[in-house]
Amino acid sequence: MLELNRKVFLNHLRLISKTADPKSVNLNDQCIRLLSNAQGTWIMANNSAFSTLLFNEQSIDGALDVGVTPKKMIDIISVGRSENVVLSRLDNNQLQVKQGRTTAKFNTFDASTMHMVQGPQTEYTVSLPADVWLAAANKILIASSKSSSRVIGSYASQAVSIRLKSGTPNGVIEFACTDGNRLACYMVGAQCNQDAQVLVPAQAFQYIARSLVDMGSLAIEPNRIIVASNNSMFESRLLVTSFPPYEQLLYERAEASIQINKHDLSSILKQVCTVISTGVAKLILNSDELKVVSDATGAINDTGSVQGDVQTQYEGTVITALVSARYLDEAIWSFDSEQITLSMSNGEFPVRITAEGEPHVHIVMTMK
Repeated sequence: MLELNRKVFLNHLRLISKTADPKSVNLNDQCIRLLSNAQGTWIMANNSAFSTLLFNEQSIDGALDVGVTPKKMIDIISVGRSENVVLSRLDNNQLQVKQGRTTAKFNTFDASTMHMVQGPQTEYTVSLPADVWLAAANKILIASSKSSSRVIGSYASQAVSIRLKSGTPNGVIEFACTDGNRLACYMVGAQCNQDAQVLVPAQAFQYIARSLVDMGSLAIEPNRIIVASNNSMFESRLLVTSFPPYEQLLYERAEASIQINKHDLSSILKQVCTVISTGVAKLILNSDELKVVSDATGAINDTGSVQGDVQTQYEGTVITALVSARYLDEAIWSFDSEQITLSMSNGEFPVRITAEGEPHVHIVMTMK
């Protein structure tokens, strides 16, 4: 018999079940594995990008190890109102789930061949508060590809790069995403004891970041990462691919920059580009203003301009860049500040968006 907090258990069930494949001809791929032993209670999917362990929740009368299809279990537990759920395996190989006065039974499957998770083999390298993990996910995942099959060259377009930089006295951890057309990076100071860079699936990073409720400690191992908190531990496999070198994009000095109100810029983009989701905007930055020109016929207004504080390296500099109106608009709204800074240079230099006091940078690639 195993007693778990209903809301915590339901949350983890929902997360892990998203990686199960209900259409697979392999039964194990359709199921999740519930395993409770002396370590705690694991919830795993056979083809999962990640797994989760609920600490300090153990089977009372021996190990529990079953495979179940999660959908019906989630439907039943989600309508319950009791604080806890009690799981027990019956003699006929069914799993009984009891919450309050409600009891449901589910057929089980042999889960012994499904993915098995081991605890961390290395020390945790860095710890960050839950709100930092969540902020990183919210700021960078906008730049990940929505297509599971899309790969830009040798770069994973659905990956999150986690880069640790050790330093004295403090280090930095960088989280970054790119879909080949834009790149977002979130940087936070942390006590890092090593330099490392790994890539994890964007979906796994999102679920981990949204599930943490306190400090999340990161351990990096040869083929996986583990993020642990007081009540949960998450494992994510690593992606064996490369990530574009992005440091130059973040720190290279631009020829000119303008600090403007994001509401003003967004309004001009919508006026100039008839359909912002597919529109292309030409940005022209001079010493006085930023002009936005439609690159398509039939626009409501062909040209608009935004006033702001312009800084240039050379007097009389005029910078021109062709960008996706949608990507630029999404980038500026990823910042909390009202005032944002666009940094631009001629040539193939992308448009870099920052805001004073915010620890993330958004890059929008220019179009030819």
